[in-house]
Amino acid sequence: DTLINDPHISTAAEAEREFWHHQQWQEKLEQLSPGCILVVGYAPSVLMSACAAIEQKQLQPALIIGMPIGFSHAPAAKRRLMRSGVPFITTEGTLGGGLLAAVALNALVESLIEKPDCHCYFG
Repeated sequence: DTLINDPHISTAAEAEREFWHHQQWQEKLEQLSPGCILVVGYAPSVLMSACAAIEQKQLQPALIIGMPIGFSHAPAAKRRLMRSGVPFITTEGTLGGGLLAAVALNALVESLIEKPDCHCYFG
């Protein structure tokens, strides 16, 4: 399921506005299936909301790929992700973005296709 699926969103600020101006996106975040993989490529507030939902036991992802970009809230969101107790893939500091998050997801999927029975995928 895609929370924000708009090809015209290309900046963190646009993703933030879309997320906060439409309550339905926040509600969809809490309705994601347990064991999902959550990918956040732009908006630090989406990652912060996901971490809050995890802390409140409203969201139980198997993995978060959290790579929001930005100088203000992105590093704090990534630190909160690192403390969430959920397996994660992220970058440190201000680097990130949708492209890096997509590359990480694609690499994970490719490894699953190439080695579907690898012991490292079993919990």
